[in-house]
Amino acid sequence: MPTFAQHWWVGWFLSGCFENPTVAKGVYWGSVLPDVDVYLAFLFILLGREPEAMKIHRGPTHSLLCFALLAVCALTGIAPLFLMGFLFGMGVHVVLDFFFWLWFVDLFWPLRYWVSWAKPINLWDHVSRKTIETWGYYLELVDHMLVAAFLTYQKERHPDTIVCQYGPTTMLALIPALMIAHRHMSVRYFFALTHGIFMVLQMPLFVWVSVQWV
Repeated sequence: MPTFAQHWWVGWFLSGCFENPTVAKGVYWGSVLPDVDVYLAFLFILLGREPEAMKIHRGPTHSLLCFALLAVCALTGIAPLFLMGFLFGMGVHVVLDFFFWLWFVDLFWPLRYWVSWAKPINLWDHVSRKTIETWGYYLELVDHMLVAAFLTYQKERHPDTIVCQYGPTTMLALIPALMIAHRHMSVRYFFALTHGIFMVLQMPLFVWVSVQWV
């Protein structure tokens, strides 16, 4: 996937293109929330089952089945405007994952377990594992810069919040820490570290900011 902050920035920008505030809020949340599957994937990593973790992320919450279920909810009158926006944001999220993260998206989940044609789609299967790891490493560094930039931008509107006062410095301080960790950790443990930061810091921060400011 593009990193968390990239999805966040895209969602923030696209939500401003819709006049209806409910639709705009749906676009904003839909641009980020498909990545909640990282929590389950991380659990599998901790259990030493990394292959299963890689299959979970960009699976159920990025699938046509998830789209269909949310569309049915919208058509039956359950938060139709919000879900309309959410589906748009979710669609943009999945498209970005296809083109900017050098890995697969399991669009047809769970059919892959029963039929041979419903394999995960990977536009980058010709790219070496080393290239993918290097690309992901630099995207992680950019990710923290973007979160810091977002909070710095919001500081003018919310100058008294602790998040805006200390958030940018905290995010930027993580960059040299990640660079050191990358030099001394295996790919597996570095992957676990960055996903841990996402779950403990970035996603809760996104939820807090979204509830307070959006």
